[in-house]
Amino acid sequence: MSAGRGLLIAIVVVAFVGCGEKVQTIPVGAAKKADAPVWQTKDDRFLAPGWTPGDEASWNAQMANRAQAQNDYAPRK
Repeated sequence: MSAGRGLLIAIVVVAFVGCGEKVQTIPVGAAKKADAPVWQTKDDRFLAPGWTPGDEASWNAQMANRAQAQNDYAPRK
């Protein structure tokens, strides 16, 4: 009976821990960033060959090429 009781307590503890939610608010004094169009980023981590920051047409072409590269039925270049 002790093992069954321990198992029940473990299940209840796991259920309560799994139902918890972390606070997702921005702390007081933290910097808030306004949203900007994705093609206007200046972050070097997201620069891909053939894309110029600030150019929406270039961004759309890059996204189309990336999506087409993931298409298994498209002919390979």
